[in-house]
Amino acid sequence: MAERSGNGKAVAMDCSDVRESEMIASCVGECDYCRSLIGAGEKWVREKVYDPAPNPVSARYFHFHGEPSPGQELSCWEKHQMQREASLLAA
Repeated sequence: MAERSGNGKAVAMDCSDVRESEMIASCVGECDYCRSLIGAGEKWVREKVYDPAPNPVSARYFHFHGEPSPGQELSCWEKHQMQREASLLAA
């Protein structure tokens, strides 16, 4: 179940049987970094992550705000990238 804004209100939407082309426009839902809704018309980023198994058959998609929120310097996508780089350097 994902949510999207419609007429200024949050609307529940079942995306289980939506085609991928429609999903990109309609079923983004919430940001995987800050967990707030990605509203209609907001810029966002989709990251595709494959299962690390030897023969991955499925991928997971993560969605992030593509622009900074008011009062923030970085977007959720940029913050996610910085966290990932920091964890790689620490490893």
